[in-house]
Amino acid sequence: MPNIAVFARNHLPLLEKACAISATDPSRPVTFRSSRRWTGAKKALDKQETIQLFFAEIGQKGIVSHQAVLKNLVLDPHQDDPETKVWLEYQLPGTASEGLWSEATSTGAVKTLYVLSHCRKLTDPIPLAKLRKVSDGKPISNDFAYSYALIFEPELPIDVEIHPEEFAQPSDYFEGAIKRVAVNAYERNHAARIACLNHYGRACMVCGFSFGKVYGSIGEDFIHVHHIKPLASIKAGYQIQPVSDLRPVCPNCHAMLHRRDPPYSIEELSTILNGKA
Repeated sequence: MPNIAVFARNHLPLLEKACAISATDPSRPVTFRSSRRWTGAKKALDKQETIQLFFAEIGQKGIVSHQAVLKNLVLDPHQDDPETKVWLEYQLPGTASEGLWSEATSTGAVKTLYVLSHCRKLTDPIPLAKLRKVSDGKPISNDFAYSYALIFEPELPIDVEIHPEEFAQPSDYFEGAIKRVAVNAYERNHAARIACLNHYGRACMVCGFSFGKVYGSIGEDFIHVHHIKPLASIKAGYQIQPVSDLRPVCPNCHAMLHRRDPPYSIEELSTILNGKA
């Protein structure tokens, strides 16, 4: 059974802004709104853990032009809901006046906030007919009139690559929302990351590698942050303690830490590495 994906329409200027954000920070969230209730996508995201998002430009028939990763969904957003407030921090300025709390807008009441990352323009746009609807298995036609549809993920090369490191998150140190790509990757709190790195520095605590020392300015702030306590064992809403729960590690050591379930400890992997030296 193929994975589930999502088809949506959006305005080209907004997609270009999302792509520009992803070009500098691929994992940074970008929040959009929809007047449709993406119930099927929410169920699929909860079950499948990661979903590809395929866009066609509004007004452009027959062509899928952009791709992204669907990070999160908020159904029936409410102005007093903490989760809604979190994701609205990442909305584009051009979408902030769409009447979120109104009973209706020009396109209807907003019923879904959808949060994406890793947005990019497809080098080779694909025809809508490559996307098959989950509801009946039929391809989406060029005249498909809806702004959203649940689809089977097309058999295409996917360029989006997500490493097991942090996703940008709001100010408090909370974790949750498991996402799976090639490995399990969780939404990471950016503030917790910074607090961890300010305490431990930017060098890998397993092998000592420093991207800043080796690559200069382009590598100064690049390092993964590893959770000492596996996130799969804690519940959403867990309040992270940056110094006791997190450690900076390089991508290679991060991958090696997760070669076992439960992961190796920093000390265990250091011993293994030193024994191979």
